[in-house]
Parts: sequence; structure tokens; C-alpha cells
Amino acid sequence: MSQFRIRSLILAGAAAMVLAACNGGRGSAAPETPFTSKAAKGAIFGAACTVTSFNGQVSYGTASSNAEGLISFTLVGELPEDEALLVTCAPAAGATYFNEATGTTLPLPAPISAVISSLAVAAGNGSIAVTPLTNLAALQLRAASNAAGGAIPNAAAASNANTVLAQAFGLSSITALPPTVNATSTGISDPYSLLLAAIAQAAATSGVDPFAFVSSLVGASPSTIDGIQAQLVTALDRIAQTYTVPAATLASVKTAVQNAPTTIVVPVTSGS
Repeated sequence: MSQFRIRSLILAGAAAMVLAACNGGRGSAAPETPFTSKAAKGAIFGAACTVTSFNGQVSYGTASSNAEGLISFTLVGELPEDEALLVTCAPAAGATYFNEATGTTLPLPAPISAVISSLAVAAGNGSIAVTPLTNLAALQLRAASNAAGGAIPNAAAASNANTVLAQAFGLSSITALPPTVNATSTGISDPYSLLLAAIAQAAATSGVDPFAFVSSLVGASPSTIDGIQAQLVTALDRIAQTYTVPAATLASVKTAVQNAPTTIVVPVTSGS
């Protein structure tokens, strides 16, 4: 065989190996999924936010919340097909939240979470609020998971946990991004934002932060829930004295709080 022929074969083989390596690199690149969130208890700024598996063993993305509380993630890796994912915003250096009751910006005292269906994120419906109410849904789902031996909630269970809480407080959704309330706000017309402000007011009256106030609801007795409902009704009236609140919105949120069930059940699995 001539030297020219041998050299041609060597070059052809090398080219094939390069092409194979390039194709393999493209095929093995981790998929990326855009995902938007908003941390709100008033606006939450500078929190260290993550999207993980429910048990926290797999991390898909990290980001920080901006001055409006908005968080823009780029999730990297294959998402589970049918599981609850956990969005957590934790205290970091300089992380703050706006307290509607006191009208001041305070250090973020504790992590706050939300659960979301992996199916919704993968389908491009990845947008969720992270608030004291989504944190309550996440805590309740965590308690149900622990009671079931650490079972990982499925995607429907994540959606159901949020729906149950929304219905309990007469809201259309607790995962929708609420309007920002901050130091420049003079009015609150959104029912969700109004309820979050009332939570801040009730917590301030009780001498605790809003996050601890909501966490205390998990596993609370019906009589304790009754007392908290009364606190929230009083808090709503106080907030309406501080901010301009439409009378119809105030009345509807007060009615929803008064009629909220004292026992809320969140299953680990829901549907098929």
C-alpha cells in the first residue's frame, strides 16, 4: 500500500473520531430549563435561592432574588418525570424582606420554600411564588412525607398541596406571582398580597416574625387555628388602616379567613 493511501486512511480515521467526539458532546450536553420565581413577604431581596429534588439530594439551579423579589433560574439536568420539586430561598449576606406591618426592611430570618410539579416545570410552566403560604404548603407536604416513611411526593401531590391552601384561604392561587409590596406602596388591592400583609401584622402583634408565625400552623390544633383566624381578621383591619384597601377586597379576604377549615389534609400522592 502506498504512503499516500496509508496517510489518507489515517486522516479519514482521525476526522471520523473528531466528528464522533463532537456529536457525542452535543448529545450528552445537560438540558437547560428556564424557570422564574418570586420571593414575597413584602419583597424579599438578596436571598440565596435553589431548586432541588424534594429530598434535597439533587440541585438543579441556584440564583438570587432581586429588589422586586424576582428570581431567574436556568435549571440544568434532566428533571424527574413525576415528582415534587422544592424551591427554597434562604438567608444570605444582606438578604432582607419588607415587613408590611412595620413598614421596614428587615434581615431575612429563615428559609422559605415552595413545592412545584416537575411536570409543570418541564412543560415550560415554570413560574411560582415563594411566600409564607407556599411555605406552609411545603411544610405540610413534608410532614405527610415523613409520616409515609420519607416517600417522595409525586407531581400531582405538589400541585394539590398548593391548591388545598389556596382554597382554604379563598385565593385563586398561592403559586401565582403576587404584586410587590415595598416601602413605596400606599395601597394593596390584590387579595393574596393583602393576606400576606395580614400575616405580617398578626405576627408582629404576637412578637414573632411572619415566617415563624406561619410555621406554627403546621400540626396546630383546631382551637389554635380558631385563635389564629381571629388574629388575622383583626390584622386585616389594621392593615386597611395603614394602606388603601378596596372595601370589597377587604371583606372577601376577611370572610375567607373566617371560613377557612381548621384541619387541612395534604396527601403525599394525589391522582395517578
